[in-house]
Amino acid sequence: MNWVLAALLGVLGAALHDAYELTEVVRARRKDVPAEWKSGPFVAATAIRVGAGGVLAGVLGALDEVGPLGALLVGVVGALAVQRMAAARDMGSGRN
Repeated sequence: MNWVLAALLGVLGAALHDAYELTEVVRARRKDVPAEWKSGPFVAATAIRVGAGGVLAGVLGALDEVGPLGALLVGVVGALAVQRMAAARDMGSGRN
């Protein structure tokens, strides 16, 4: 698979993961959308997570043969990895 297609599928996987998580938050808040979702830092963090999924899948697609489902899943893992690293850094701040 072409590394560009792998990166695009990685972005799709990361975006699907973020969409799922955001949908769960809205559902838990009874369709109340948090105001901080419209802030610049939230949008930047989302872009970083989605971009990390695309970069990771693109690199894997360039270095090794990966199928479409594999690239999609690697995109999800890339987004999760960035999220977990950010959560580990904030561990003592009382936000987790």
